[in-house]
Parts: sequence; C-alpha cells; structure tokens
Amino acid sequence: MRVPVNRENGWLGLGPAVFFLVLLHIAALLFWVPSILRRAFRVARPRLPPPRVLRSALIHGDPAHTPPPHASVLLEETVRAFEGLRVRTLLDCTLGAGGHSAALAAAHPELERIVGIDLDPTALELAGARLQGLGFRLVRVPGLGEAGGAEERVGEDASLDAGPSCGTCHLSEGPYSELSSVLRACGVSSGSVDAVLLDAGMSSMQVDSPSRGFSFRHPTAPLDMRMGPRTGSLNAAQFLARSSQARLEEVFRLYGQIPHARALAERVAWTRATAPIETVGDFLRVVGGRRERGRSHPATRAFQALRIAVNDELRRLEEALWAALRALRPGGRLAIISFHSLEDGVVKRAFRAAAGALGGGMGRSAGRCAAGNG
Repeated sequence: MRVPVNRENGWLGLGPAVFFLVLLHIAALLFWVPSILRRAFRVARPRLPPPRVLRSALIHGDPAHTPPPHASVLLEETVRAFEGLRVRTLLDCTLGAGGHSAALAAAHPELERIVGIDLDPTALELAGARLQGLGFRLVRVPGLGEAGGAEERVGEDASLDAGPSCGTCHLSEGPYSELSSVLRACGVSSGSVDAVLLDAGMSSMQVDSPSRGFSFRHPTAPLDMRMGPRTGSLNAAQFLARSSQARLEEVFRLYGQIPHARALAERVAWTRATAPIETVGDFLRVVGGRRERGRSHPATRAFQALRIAVNDELRRLEEALWAALRALRPGGRLAIISFHSLEDGVVKRAFRAAAGALGGGMGRSAGRCAAGNG
C-alpha cells in the first residue's frame, strides 16, 4: 500500500498523527505498565478509611462503617455544651446505644470514667460493646430489677473486661431517678461529677421495636410501653384495665393535653367492660379518628399520655434533675435534652428553683446547665 505524499510538505503531512501516537506510547510506558507491575507484585496492606470516616467509626464503635442502630439526637450540640470543660467523670443518665458518651469520649481524651444508666438492657449491651471498642473497661453495676440492687458495691469480679483500658465504664440498668444510688455503688462521691447528660426523650430503638408497643405503626404488638422490662410496673394494657375512669381522664388531660379527655376515658371504660384492651390495635380502635395529610396521627397524644403514666416519667425526671445537680462538682455542667413541652416545663422549673435556692446563681455551686429540645 502506497502512502500518499504531499508534494509541498513531503512526509510532514503525517506529523500530527505520528506525534499523537508517540504521546500514547509514552503515556502507556509511564502509567499503564507500572500499574500492571504494581498489581502483579504488590504486598497486601490494610487500607485505612479517610480520617473523617475513621473518627465516625470510632464514635459509633463500628469497624465496618455501617450505620449505628440508633442515631443520637443533638449530638454536635451536646458535645459543644461541654466544650472547654475538663471532663474526667461523665454521668450519662440515659446511655442508650452509647452515641453521646462515645462522642464525648472522642472530644475529651482526659475522660477516665463513664457512669451509664438506662432502663433498657438491650441498649446497655449495645452501648457496652461500643464503648468497649473505644478502650473502656466495662463494669456492671446491679441496678433496679437486678439482684443486689444499686446499693451493692461493685467488686473486681463484676468486671466484663480485665484487659488494658483507657478508662472505666460502669453500666447500670434502672431509672435515672436512682442515679445517687448508682454513683455510690460506683464509688463516686456526691459533688464530684464533672459532666452530667440526660436525654428525657424516647429512644427510636424502642419505637421501632414491634414488641415494645410504643408505636401505632405495629397494631398487632402487645400494649406494653414500659421503658424497661424489669421495672416491676404495670404495662400499658394493665394500666388501662386497672385504673379508674377518673384517673384515666386525668392522665389523658394532663399528660396528653387532650381536649376530649373525659370522652376518651369513657370509651376506654366502656370497651374494657366488654373486651380487654391488650394490643396496640385495640387501643387505636378506642381512640378512633383518621390521620389527615400534613397532621399528626390522632392517637399521638393518647399514646404519649399513656406512656408517661406507665413509666412515671415526669416525677422521675424531676427527681433525677435534683440528684444530678447535687452530683455535680463546682464548675461542672449539666445538659438536658427534652422532647415535648411537659418535659421542658419540668426542666425549666427545676433550674429556676435551683437558681433561687442558690441566691440567683447556679454557676458556682451547681455548675453550668444547658437545656435543649430534641
């Protein structure tokens, strides 16, 4: 095959094409061939995730970088609430899956001890695994519903991990209103805690669990609603069956702020006289109503009222607030996360009363306090 030659430029007519082919060969020699050699002779090395992903994995205690079972609300705001404070002892009154405590441990390398309280034993197991992954030695503190009670002093035989650690995490199953007893069982004296955190809202893990009966999304679930299975209190079905009509009206009016509380209490009394109210669906049929677009479910307030009454939430919250204020060291801080107006009112009243009892200032004796809504 004859290649045509430009009579004026000779072979220079092919100059750009030849130059392009030469560049392709050079690129192959510089990049393609070395990559083949690297793949053929590379040594297996662990690949670390980027620093941001690695920090998130450490906080969530999840080496596979999968989402945690529970997303902690107001996580960044909680960490900021304790900025500039030297935290050696942290009391987490609602440990949950350990997200807040893990984030505070990452933000405060000086942290030596975490005292975690929760009513849910499943949440304590998740939190223990997460914090143990961060290097904390776990110690079980007998709490309400467990043998020995919270007053039993923990010995070395209660340790769940005797290996080297960066600190100690005490786990106690029970209500946060018993935090004074838990602290004594851990050997923590009153007025020596640096930071106290309390999340008064519900855990999404409990809402998402069909067997707990917290959500109307699971109509066949038993109507339980207890935060902890070993609290010894009545479940929601038993509460509806045994409470007087006047008591039910009071619960629906005060805790649910339901305008037709009397009518709802009457429907409950009439229904239970003919058939027991045992499942979520049974209670939904008593409440009645249809959900309208853009509005909350009509049973939301009734479920809230029943849950608060079953768990005695507001009384326990008030007791826990005063116990937490007594537990703080001078200059310590207390952070409260509240969800609805009833909790928010309890928190604000307690703060105002504490400020008044201390002559108008909480900073020196009770510490700095912060409250937020989830």
